[in-house]
Amino acid sequence: MEAQSPKVIGIAGQGVLWANGCPIAKGKGANFCKLLPSKLRYFDPVAGNMETAVAVKIYKDEAGR
Repeated sequence: MEAQSPKVIGIAGQGVLWANGCPIAKGKGANFCKLLPSKLRYFDPVAGNMETAVAVKIYKDEAGR
């Protein structure tokens, strides 16, 4: 993506891939919502919006890929 820092990861919204109504795609792709904290302190008290930026660590798998 243009102008994105190399220190960040961008994940496209693919929440529908985990929906029961999509049996072929179910369980495939990134489930970004699992990374987001759901505690009340991470919500905007005025608009009620959820925080969408999280800190993550990336590790290589054992095969070194």
